[in-house]
Amino acid sequence: MKFFQTWLCIAAGILCGVNACFSGDADPVASSSVASRQLEKYKRVLGPVVIDKVENNASDLVFSSKTKTLFLVLNKPTVVMELQLTGAVKRSIELKDFDDTEGITWVGDNMFGVVEERKRNLVLVPIDASTSVVDYAQCEKFPVDPEDGQNTGIEGVGYDSSEQSFLIVKEKTPKRIYKLKRDSAKPGGCEVTRPWDPEKDVMALKDLSGVYYDQGTKHWLLLSDESKCLVEVTLDGTEVSRLSLETGKSGLAESVPQPEGITMDEQGNIYICSEPNLFYVFSKENQ
Repeated sequence: MKFFQTWLCIAAGILCGVNACFSGDADPVASSSVASRQLEKYKRVLGPVVIDKVENNASDLVFSSKTKTLFLVLNKPTVVMELQLTGAVKRSIELKDFDDTEGITWVGDNMFGVVEERKRNLVLVPIDASTSVVDYAQCEKFPVDPEDGQNTGIEGVGYDSSEQSFLIVKEKTPKRIYKLKRDSAKPGGCEVTRPWDPEKDVMALKDLSGVYYDQGTKHWLLLSDESKCLVEVTLDGTEVSRLSLETGKSGLAESVPQPEGITMDEQGNIYICSEPNLFYVFSKENQ
């Protein structure tokens, strides 16, 4: 235990160094224009960290540039936890009457999007500095997937602020990718399309467990639990780069056991959560 605590302190120090340039006026890497994120150049700098007060079901996480913190969603109990960039827990927010919450994305200001796997919904969730409970009945909801996927339903959600659209992934049987655009004139109204078919792609991903939109590259990052990797793809689904999450790769002594959630901060650092309750950070070499 003493060795683990010492190692964790060292790793946290490395992470603090990586993020030392954080400031409101900084020129964020993630927002600058780059051709590719070059995921193969990323290495683990922190983790696995056990997330305090979480026993199981760490389903997804997202970075908010407003708070400079992470928001982690659990599917049982239905809770959002705000985390420091080291994985330390700041607070917990109850999602009252929500069901099977598997994905979370930051929309802007105090608004988040959360997806429910079994109900196949996208729910807009307001969370500010004083929020402790969010009531499902008070939230706007959007239907996503007409197919009942049960426990292989929608798993992750990302948000493209330039198009004001959501990308939502269905885990498998079959794998699906949905693009959702809200109809501002009609509460709960939306247009849902399928930009490409992941069942026919060449990436050979066994499932889809998470998704993130990278504003800097205008690419999507797709996470796969069963294939143990993160893949950067263009808007039409063409693979650009890949990060392996297997033993001996990307600075990992052991494979990430069940990668479920993916996000990126303003400096281009990648954060991954894994069930049951693990947290990892990856940074690009020579960044």
